[in-house]
Amino acid sequence: MNIFNIIHLGPGKVGKAFLKYFKENRLIIEKNYRISLRLIGVFSSHLCYINEKGIDIKIIEKIINDDFSILKNVEKNDLSSLINKFKQPFIIIDTTSSDKTFSILESGLKRGGFVVMSNKKPLSSDLKMFNSLFAQYKQRLYFETTVGAGLPVITTIRELIETGDRVVDIQGCFSGTLGYIFTLLQQEKSFSQAVIQAREKGYTEPDPRDDLSGLDVARKALILSRLLGSNLSLKDVKLSPLYPINMNQLSTDEFLKKVDILNSNYHRLMIKAKNEKKTLRFVAKINNKTCMIGLNKVDLTSDIGSLYGPDNIVIIKTERYFNNPLVIKGPGAGLEVTAAGVLGDLLKIIKIIRL
Repeated sequence: MNIFNIIHLGPGKVGKAFLKYFKENRLIIEKNYRISLRLIGVFSSHLCYINEKGIDIKIIEKIINDDFSILKNVEKNDLSSLINKFKQPFIIIDTTSSDKTFSILESGLKRGGFVVMSNKKPLSSDLKMFNSLFAQYKQRLYFETTVGAGLPVITTIRELIETGDRVVDIQGCFSGTLGYIFTLLQQEKSFSQAVIQAREKGYTEPDPRDDLSGLDVARKALILSRLLGSNLSLKDVKLSPLYPINMNQLSTDEFLKKVDILNSNYHRLMIKAKNEKKTLRFVAKINNKTCMIGLNKVDLTSDIGSLYGPDNIVIIKTERYFNNPLVIKGPGAGLEVTAAGVLGDLLKIIKIIRL
């Protein structure tokens, strides 16, 4: 029986949702594929729990429930020595939002392991990092949930390219948070009301500027652009944030108190769009040479214009799908769909190794 050793980085919000799905589905997966899944290490930035024979289900439940009393402080070589001990197959799962996991992921891939990522930063930071991971180890690197959460965006684009199609361009809305905000604007809420309501529902980051800056969308768009063969870096992405840059000087509370100064501008833009039978959407436009992100007026009856709430949409135009581009649409945000997507990538690896 094959034993799959799993090391999990990042028991945060997405990470705990993944552990919940892992706990609930492990026995079924083991039975279906006649394998043994061993979660041998869970690591946060400062704490960890290691059991080379497999972490007990009760310990996993404690981590899911934020009981970190059973964790120990991470020593300098804990993680690297764990990676070096095990033979294939082993899998590293990165559900952090850290820019410091690159060396761990690269080390695991060099050792012959597999990597599953929901963490966008290693693939959207330095171009050398992207090439070190993707160009060299693309067959053992899975990152579906970096764009569109559980939607099959990465898989579709990779399969199109690998079957000889050429992607002409990609456009879409990659932020469930911003989709929700502009749906509320379309329903005649003010911009400040929309932002605050999105925050109260947990759609935004604690500081909404992390979403309103468009940086998260820029990272997703850059990953797609690099899949198409571009050599772009984050600084090359043409990005228009949804608030004046001078508001970065404010604290989060100050920003939330002053965000209403943007109301009249967005009200004017939405009225103008409606008069033209259009609406506003935060759109990314991507090809293998450029990457542009910002607020656009789009036809109400278009695929992007009909988008509702926190759904994402990705429209892929290729040489084969030129007149009628491929459209992928659905929930593109949320802990559950992201965690399920991570588990889905894990299953893809299991199926490959079991063949």
